[in-house]
Amino acid sequence: MECSKSVGEQLEPLGFKIKQIPVGHTFLTLEAKNENSPLGIESSGHLILPEFFLFDDALVIPMRIAEIIEKTKRKLSELVDEIPVYPLTKEEVECDDELKFKVIDVLKDQLLKEYENVNTMDGIRVELEKGWVLIRASNTSPLIRLTAEADNGQILNDIVNMFKNKLDKVIKRL
Repeated sequence: MECSKSVGEQLEPLGFKIKQIPVGHTFLTLEAKNENSPLGIESSGHLILPEFFLFDDALVIPMRIAEIIEKTKRKLSELVDEIPVYPLTKEEVECDDELKFKVIDVLKDQLLKEYENVNTMDGIRVELEKGWVLIRASNTSPLIRLTAEADNGQILNDIVNMFKNKLDKVIKRL
């Protein structure tokens, strides 16, 4: 739910199917196992190769990277430079534990009416023409987290401001 759009841009042309799943390492490993995935990655930095283990492995991952370098005859820096890095931000909005899930439900209903491409699997992810935003209640703190990514910094600021305003209005209304 929280991965950069550059993941799809890089892997889909290679034949990989990108599947969004709820945030969390547990969901990553379960989904990788159930789908027999060749690769599982999460924005927090978890990367698993299920053919070896269903958890991050400090030896297997670098060895696979070395294999790619050997096959392509290119430097790691050259390969990395080809991957676009989009501006991303993570923000927290304080919200009482008793209220935060109700806020998400009300905001979800609103955003489903306003936008075509909305994923409500784990919070609310809205896909926009030049970016995306994910709004989800924290399971451990009295917070609602807003994560956004965009093609450039100005668009990112616009997205964050727009969705923080929508979120603030719902919180005040409830």
